[in-house]
Parts: sequence; C-alpha cells; structure tokens
Amino acid sequence: MAHSELRKLKKGACVRIHWVDVIAGNDQGWVEPDELDAKPAECLSVGYVVKRDKHQVVIAMSIGKHDKEVNTIGQIPLGCIQKVEVFE
Repeated sequence: MAHSELRKLKKGACVRIHWVDVIAGNDQGWVEPDELDAKPAECLSVGYVVKRDKHQVVIAMSIGKHDKEVNTIGQIPLGCIQKVEVFE
C-alpha cells in the first residue's frame, strides 16, 4: 500500500486494516533453509486511529469518553499493511 494513502488517515477514524504478520521462532530446532515453508499470517484488525507516523499506524479498540485515553492497542508497521478501509 502506498505510504501517501496512509498519510491521509485521520486521527479518530474507524478503520479495518488488512496486514501481514511476521513469523518468528522455530519449533523444530535447526533446519535447512530450503525446508522452510512458513508463510506470513494474513491479519485483519479493526479500531480507531490514534497515531500515524513514518513507521507505523497505531489503532485502539476502545477510546475513552473524552478522547484522552485508549485501550487494547495495535501497532502495525507500515510495511506490513496491504489495505486500509475507512468506515464512514
């Protein structure tokens, strides 16, 4: 997704973000690189935009009554975002 499109996201907008999560770890111990077949996890997250900068979009599932506090946040690196839908 183009970073120019992400710059248009307004604080407080309700969004659904389609993104891919990285995979870390290996339960099998030492393996040959050719044997690896893990794929990034495709994810969907819904929340309110509380922060956007050159590295990430931060969304919160809940915002306090006077927009001063947030809860249940997700910080999604821009490079992982595939699509953003803004709810009107």
